[in-house]
Amino acid sequence: MVLEMRLYFCVADLNLAEVISKYLPQQTMTSTEVDLTTRLFTIADACLHRHKAVPVIINIDFEKWNLRWRQTTTEGVFRVIDDLFGTPGPYTFSNEFFKRSKFYLVSQYGVPASVNDANKLMPPESSAMWFNDESGKEGTRQKGWTTTWMLMKPSPRCCMLSYQLGFQVLSPAKETTKSSWRHFLLLMT
Repeated sequence: MVLEMRLYFCVADLNLAEVISKYLPQQTMTSTEVDLTTRLFTIADACLHRHKAVPVIINIDFEKWNLRWRQTTTEGVFRVIDDLFGTPGPYTFSNEFFKRSKFYLVSQYGVPASVNDANKLMPPESSAMWFNDESGKEGTRQKGWTTTWMLMKPSPRCCMLSYQLGFQVLSPAKETTKSSWRHFLLLMT
């Protein structure tokens, strides 16, 4: 990616970190290590002090989390972010940018075999080169995707949450009785 595009993504994510993230206390991407550890201890402590509740902490690490984001899932939130910053589309254009890009697996030692002098401006797709890939990419727009994910939370009373990109910590709050506790244990085995 050229320097100007790297700067574009960095500045756009910096806007999210400095303006929006402070209103989303569950996100931990902008937290210090001490703040993150304190939050995780708070979640664990809250579990221990729930009366008549099963203490459960669920750690979720989504595989290839960034690659799963598509424009259809982010467009509404990104449009609001564009409106908030008064910018005409840099956030909503994120996935479209990837879709219009060409991806090459290349090094200074080897050019993909399908590239030659006759087609170097528009080479054919191959295992080392592809086009029309609308998925998100590692290191770009991650704060935007985390913001979108956080806004999908079903209920403020659902559970305590901590979000850091593709890794989430959930602590569901569910009142229990002895029979539901036994049922829970059966489900976990």
